Amino acid sequence: MEEPRNTPFTNTEDRISKLPDDIILLIFSFLDMKHVVQTSVLARRWRSIWISLLILNFNLDLFKSTFTGCTDHDAFTAFVNWILMVRHSNSGIQRFHLKLKTLDCSRYFDLTGRVNTWVFGALQSNVQELSFDVGLWAYQSYKFPLCLFNSKSLTKLVLKLGCMLMAEIVLPDTMDLPMLKYLKLYGLSIYQENLNAKLFLSCPALESLNITRCNVNLNDVCVASKLKYFKLKYNEYNVDGGDTISLHAPCLKSFICKNYMLCEYNVKNLASLVTADITMMVEDEEDNSFPELSDPDKELCAASMIRLLESLHCVRDLALSCWFLEAVSEDPQLLLDELSDHFRNLQNLKLQTFLSEESICAITHLLNVSTNIESLKVIIVEDFIPNPLMYSSLDEIMFDPKADDWEQVLLPLYHLKFVMIVGVQCRINELKFLKMLFKKAVALEKVFLYYDSVSTIVAEAFSRKLMTFPIASSSISLKWWIVQGQLSGHCPQL
Repeated sequence: MEEPRNTPFTNTEDRISKLPDDIILLIFSFLDMKHVVQTSVLARRWRSIWISLLILNFNLDLFKSTFTGCTDHDAFTAFVNWILMVRHSNSGIQRFHLKLKTLDCSRYFDLTGRVNTWVFGALQSNVQELSFDVGLWAYQSYKFPLCLFNSKSLTKLVLKLGCMLMAEIVLPDTMDLPMLKYLKLYGLSIYQENLNAKLFLSCPALESLNITRCNVNLNDVCVASKLKYFKLKYNEYNVDGGDTISLHAPCLKSFICKNYMLCEYNVKNLASLVTADITMMVEDEEDNSFPELSDPDKELCAASMIRLLESLHCVRDLALSCWFLEAVSEDPQLLLDELSDHFRNLQNLKLQTFLSEESICAITHLLNVSTNIESLKVIIVEDFIPNPLMYSSLDEIMFDPKADDWEQVLLPLYHLKFVMIVGVQCRINELKFLKMLFKKAVALEKVFLYYDSVSTIVAEAFSRKLMTFPIASSSISLKWWIVQGQLSGHCPQL
């Protein structure tokens, strides 16, 4: 009888064990150390390979008891200590990642002493990347060893400490991180205001800075000149006003700011900026309280946001949030004065907006100073729309909108080729806004409309009405879809 051929289902050859050591170590680098050690039982050859692993990942959650569901902190501590002890003494550590995200961690786990021991051990092995994801649910103060902030080998440092409450981090008086290129702070507070500036100034090679859900004084902080990527989200230092966020970065390419309007943004010298994403609110992520602010506070927000917008004039790709547009529309004359002759590099503009009369006015001024814009994406926000004018019948949809002041103000758009509007509700202002673009965009090629929760009859009537408007471009193509749910997930990127 003929012997069966080897197939993927019958071949019993151990191909993985025949892989080169470098490939096996690369596979191990994606696993937690507990799983890496467990692979030793699969092949005798692997027992000596993992000892040379340069990337160490430890997760406390993997040490939960199957029967009780509680975390065995002592077993985890012994395991980490054992790994650091049995590794080859001549093997450095490229990345050390520690995850201690458990609810009972703060009650039963002596974090400061044990973590500092592991930090010291990693630094002794010239670790390049250190990452801590603690996620405590109770307040705790951290004082890391002095060598952490004076390491000559660290290129990446991630301190993610707080969860429900921010953890306090105590900085040393002297800091020197000459090789650090990436710094991320998450869920922590630094109350030593005189040392905040020292921390950033001690990183002359810093290229990426991420500050998320922190309480850090960024007043008068001049970031390293090599910074390329800056991300700021919900820094809660004096959010009610008086806080100044200073950024001077001539090499900055990406600026992401999701923060509070009442802060003052002293952003200068962004000549290399490529991408900017600005999302603003008054208090929190779900905040809709801008209309409730007093007139003086609205004026302060408007002036601050217009100055921030003016500082981004070199950007190529720009995204602005709905409340940002509402704020800058509070003072149209100041907006017009400050944004004159700017944004010549802007090619792609993304706007979240209510498409209110005021926000359309602000968008008009922005388009006028963006002489080379090629694509415009508008996402209509439904959460809060001031005085919505909804179409309820076909007769109202066929209504011929009259020209508004901002239509007369808009200059011809010679480079705009693509327009996408997501969340179309067939409102009067949407009709007017598109009519204005059709009339002024002489190079317009494609228009994508995504209708949200409207009938096919209404969408067809709205689209037909659009095509009756004067069109400056001879090659325009209109396409539309009716989409339910998360519109942005169904939309192609421009």
